[in-house]
Amino acid sequence: MWQYHTLDSALQQAGRYIAVRGNGCTQNGNTCSVTIGAIAQQIGSFAPGMPPQVFSVTLTPPGGAAINCNPLNSCFSSTTVWPAAPYNQPGMIFTITGSFNWSPAIGMVWPGTKSSSFPTMVLGASTAQEIMF
Repeated sequence: MWQYHTLDSALQQAGRYIAVRGNGCTQNGNTCSVTIGAIAQQIGSFAPGMPPQVFSVTLTPPGGAAINCNPLNSCFSSTTVWPAAPYNQPGMIFTITGSFNWSPAIGMVWPGTKSSSFPTMVLGASTAQEIMF
C-alpha cells in the first residue's frame, strides 16, 4: 500500500507542478514552461523509495497524442515542452496515469507457511488537473 500511495501522491504533486506551467509560461518573456524530462524527473523525486525504472507514466494532454514513459526514467532526457500548444491553454484539463507491478512478499515471511508465490498485480493511479496559467 505504501508504494501505491507514493505513486498516487507523486502523480498528484506532478499535476499541480504542471498546472501552473501552461500557455502563460510561453508568452511575454516568461520562461517557466516545462519539458517532459523535467516532469518525469519531478515525478521521480516525488516518489521516494520507488526507483524510476519500476513504474510507468502516461501524460495525456486535453487533445493530441499521449506520451508514454515506460519506464519513467526513459523520459528523463526528453526536451519536448509539455503540454504543447494548443493544448496548454488555461482551463484545459490534462491527465497523468501511472502503474507498477506489485509482487506481494507476505508468503515468504508468514509464520508456518511453505514457500509460495503470489501473482503479480498491476496497481495504478491517475490525476486530472486543470491548466491554471
